[in-house]
This record gives sequence, structure tokens and C-alpha cells, in this order.
Amino acid sequence: MAHKRPRRKGPVEQWVALLPEQGLVRRDDHQDATHPRIVSLPHPRTGTSCKFVIAEDAAAAASGSDAPTAGSSAPVARVFELQTFSDTVPRSWFIGESVQQDGSLLVGNRIDALFLALPLLEAQTKGSSEQGVFTPLDQLFYHHDFPAVCQLQKCVDLAQLQLICDQKGTKDYTVFRLNRTKLLAWLKVKVERLAAALASSSVHVGAGAHSANFRRTSKGQSATPLQLKTFAVGILGEYLSKATLKELEAALGLDAAQAAVEAEEAAEKAREKAAPSAKELAALESKKRNNPSEEPTEDYTVFNKGSLAGGNAGTKKAKLTPGQRALAKVDKTGMKSLQSFFGRK
Repeated sequence: MAHKRPRRKGPVEQWVALLPEQGLVRRDDHQDATHPRIVSLPHPRTGTSCKFVIAEDAAAAASGSDAPTAGSSAPVARVFELQTFSDTVPRSWFIGESVQQDGSLLVGNRIDALFLALPLLEAQTKGSSEQGVFTPLDQLFYHHDFPAVCQLQKCVDLAQLQLICDQKGTKDYTVFRLNRTKLLAWLKVKVERLAAALASSSVHVGAGAHSANFRRTSKGQSATPLQLKTFAVGILGEYLSKATLKELEAALGLDAAQAAVEAEEAAEKAREKAAPSAKELAALESKKRNNPSEEPTEDYTVFNKGSLAGGNAGTKKAKLTPGQRALAKVDKTGMKSLQSFFGRK
């Protein structure tokens, strides 16, 4: 999908995006109302401005319905979160006979509109009682910094809104208030479904998942229920406030379970640190091979066993030569030894 604004003077703004078929509606040039719209909405966790696509349902657009009323429940539009994928290397797109200088790719994934409505509901509890106040839909879907928030009213399933809210009023006028107990129950169901989806798709969620989030596990390797639940909560936590995420973790018992896992991992690391690792053993063996012992490996005493056993008693006298025998008979009285010439004077 190459989304392009109407022709005008100056450069044409367009993007290359991938969207599910539900986010694209066939239309004529005169039916601008059914065209998917890119809007700026606050992120449910950070509150910063992010891009979303709101695509109206084809049947709803043909009937001319706008937003769901208090008596209806089905939404007339869907919302998709846009994420930008770009590369450090400059890239461009060839679109028809033109070149798109911006080589980034927008990928849209459908998101439950209740996650976007949740910060609006939580805002009604600030500055009032702990339970919050009942608010009609037209006032609920209003944000002074993001005018497009009002379009979320088209995307909300009112029957699903009752799963996390208390409802009062008549058929023509209904007000809603966030219920924390219902909210946690709804989020638990989301976690269980997401964990089951992760288990069936064999997504790697154990140790090393930070570098292999979307790598399928090897055959025979399976994640524990705790790992699947923790990973699922981490995904949903990207769309929840810190307070709500903390409540969800406490409700699922992940705080105590995670503490037990971390304690076991710390004990395992201590045991591994105390025992020499395979790498250390290999280094020690290599050092022995490269630096042999200075002690002799052969027994040299076999050549001098006589001296060790009996000292000089077992040795034989050396035979003298004729010159040595003649020198021994010479009278050496008054003669100095040769060494006396080299002594101190």
C-alpha cells in the first residue's frame, strides 16, 4: 500500500506501508469517507504522539453510520498501530515512474481500541474519588492535545467496554466508569490467550529471548508456563501504565514467582562460579602441555648406583701412565707447586 495525499503544488507526501486487508477498503474516487486515515494518538503507556490508522468498515461506510450509539455495540471502524522500520543505510522506493526518497517501511497491526481508551478512563479517576466518575462517551473520548481521539469512539466495542467499566443510564444516554476489578479480570484473559498463542507458535521466550524474540525454539524445547505468562505480560505491558502493569503482575503472582526464579538463578551462578568451568579446566591442561615439569622424567641414578650404595669404597683405582709413574718417583723436596705462582703476594 502506498498512501498518498491528493495532488497539490509542491512535493507529494507519501509512505510505503503494509496493512492487513481489513485496513484497506475498496472505494471510488468520490468516496473519501472510506479512505483509511493516518492520525496521531497518545500512546497508552507513554502518552507520546504515535501514528495510527483508522479504517472504517465497508458496510458501515456504505450505510453512512458514524459512531456507535448507546444502544448499539458493534464498532464501525478498526484501528491499526503503525510502526516504522528504517535502516541506517540510505534507501529509496521506486513507485511507478517516481522515486520515493524516504525508504522506510510502515507496518500496521490491528490493536484493541480498549487499550487506547484505557488511559482516558484512568484519567477520570484523577482528582476525584478512587472509583472515578461516570462519564458519557462523547466526553470520555476527548483530549485537548489530540483532536483525533474522538475518532476512537467509532472503534470501541461497547459490549466489550462493559467488561472493564460500570455502566449506568438509559438506552439513549449511557455513562461509563472504570472498574479496576473488571479490568484485571479482562487483562488476565488477555494474558492467558496470548500465552497460549506463544506456546502454539513455539516462540523463544526463555533465556536469551532479548536477542531471539522471534526465533522458533528447537525441536523438543518448550518454555515453562511461568516463562510464557511472564513474556505475555511483558508484551501487554507495552500498552499499560506502570500502575496497571504492577497490579496485573501482583494479581498473577508474578512478583513472588519472579523473585524465586531470580534467587534460583543467583544460586546456580554461585555454584558455577565456585566450581572450575570447562574453559578453566581446558586452560589448565593446555598450560601443563606448554610448560612441562622441570623434574627429570628418567632415572639417572642407575649410572651411579655404586657411589650411592658404598661411597668411594666400591670404586677402582685409576691406572697411571708411564710418565705419571716416573714423575711420582722424582724427589719433590724444595719444589713449589704450580698454584703457588698464582696466589696473592
